[in-house]
Amino acid sequence: MRGRIERKRQIDDPPIGADRDGVHPGQWRARGLEDQYGLPPGCPVHPLGVDGQTFYFIDDIGQLFTVPEGRQFGQDVIQRLFGSRPLYLYWAWPKITPPKKEGEPFIVTNWRAELVRQDLFQAAKNKGPWNSVERIRGRGAWTTKDGRLVLHCGDVLYLDGRQVDTGEHGEFFYPRRPSIPHPWPREVGDDINPGPKLVEMLRTWSWDRPDVDPLLVLGWIVVAMLGGALEWRPSIFLVGDAGTGKSHLQRLIKAVLGSMLVQATDTTPAGLYQRIGTDALPVGVDELEAEADNRKAAAVVKLARLSASGGLMLRGGQDNSGVEFQARSPFLFSAIVAPALPPQDLSRLGMLTLKELDPAKVATPPVLEAIDTIGPRMLRRLMDRWGEWPELLAAYKAALFKGGHDTRGQDTYGTLLAAAHLLLGDEAMAAAGVPSIDKWGVLLGVDALPDHVRKEQNWRKCVMHILTSRVPSWRHGQRQTIGQLLEDLQSSRLVMDGGLSFDDAVRQMGQAGIGLFKDLSLSEGLILAVPNNSPLLAELFEGSQWAGTAGTGGWAGSLRQGPPHVIVTDKKKNNRKVAGLAQRCTLILLDEFLKMVDV
Repeated sequence: MRGRIERKRQIDDPPIGADRDGVHPGQWRARGLEDQYGLPPGCPVHPLGVDGQTFYFIDDIGQLFTVPEGRQFGQDVIQRLFGSRPLYLYWAWPKITPPKKEGEPFIVTNWRAELVRQDLFQAAKNKGPWNSVERIRGRGAWTTKDGRLVLHCGDVLYLDGRQVDTGEHGEFFYPRRPSIPHPWPREVGDDINPGPKLVEMLRTWSWDRPDVDPLLVLGWIVVAMLGGALEWRPSIFLVGDAGTGKSHLQRLIKAVLGSMLVQATDTTPAGLYQRIGTDALPVGVDELEAEADNRKAAAVVKLARLSASGGLMLRGGQDNSGVEFQARSPFLFSAIVAPALPPQDLSRLGMLTLKELDPAKVATPPVLEAIDTIGPRMLRRLMDRWGEWPELLAAYKAALFKGGHDTRGQDTYGTLLAAAHLLLGDEAMAAAGVPSIDKWGVLLGVDALPDHVRKEQNWRKCVMHILTSRVPSWRHGQRQTIGQLLEDLQSSRLVMDGGLSFDDAVRQMGQAGIGLFKDLSLSEGLILAVPNNSPLLAELFEGSQWAGTAGTGGWAGSLRQGPPHVIVTDKKKNNRKVAGLAQRCTLILLDEFLKMVDV
């Protein structure tokens, strides 16, 4: 690059005061030579556009250059913008000193910063509105509007397998950045495909699901390479005790991905989005352990959640201005004990458990030859086979649908499996143990997921929260849960020996803010009446995801998500008396609910 810049400077930029292509310094406008945006011919700085009072340019070496609101656009800034082409400034915007004697030539003594600023700002205005979040594509993989793969390797792009310069292509700008691994220079056939050997290596770890997990890890490595080009970017979480080989596995992944992988420990979302910027590169976060206060870990995982779909993160900036950040990075987490994560995060994660290493496997691991070429060979194979991606992904999602996965499960595990298949090919994928894509609906059905990952319906969890909460009153020297109280009431029906009466149960439930009644027109069993708004229930749900206040109950909307044979919301039937007051309630037919949870 340096040599190319030096040659261009020698050809295009004459000495100070000399003509350029027969045009005197500063005379390009009078000759009608300005380009479509009003800049002089051959200008090394190009306008991208304007967003409010922030102006965007491509500098002389192809990088993004931003002049934000309130920043002085003086001589020092202009010098950085034209860094490798200072002589061009003397020709395009010269400061001319008149001759001292008649007949002597004019002398160019400097360049005029105010004219440079005026023309560049006007050029950005002429280019039109421009949003950096929507238009800038950093390093990593992307797609064109018609689905073709673009690999941005920092110093060059690969489009349709051809090298092209960075810069503005279509509606997007690909800035010049430090180089990351390039694709292998020639086609990668099955004979030099590193995928099968990688699967063999990954099988030397002791996985909880030995037939599945090595392929999910391989799939994530592929997702890491293709992140920005995918509609869904799942992350994985490696969990295992000391001595299970997590660190060695991470070193292997790092060796394959090279400088594409952004590694971090004890980080924050702010630190990550400042480091990632506009890149679509994978991120590895080590030792994201469960702690007494998991808020920092949860915030990092939330960034991975947003990144899965490319969601916008808005944060405050200087001068009360908002800053947008769009994450498109697949994440690799690891921990001995994973922090507690909400369902919306778990649905975007492949949770993989490592067990104690098998000495027999570790003693004779396969050898990965030319490991520094593995990443480039994988990139080339993925680039050449990209056209197969849509069909593969659809096939795996269909198989997982048959295995009971919801949309998120199909997105997460379907993407990981299709990515592994894209690299391996049909024969190598079949050799890995599953001859048909359809079989994955059984091999990786919902029942194959860890219990804490399986998604439970929101309304059911809300009901369970009610049943496992304690009533304020004491019985037999103990505070009971609502579920225990109801169980005692059921037992008292069968054993009439002075046990809990129905009226006693109603009073105790009322102290928790919940009604209890019977209505044969609705059910033969007991019915819970949960007020839609209640100060007592606000206390019961305090600190939960269904929390509300005396005026607003967040639980009511969640309960109403339940099926009509369990949850009754009919306004003609749900006005019930709770703790002596008639209130609008959501009704839970207890027997029907207990049938669903099999208790």
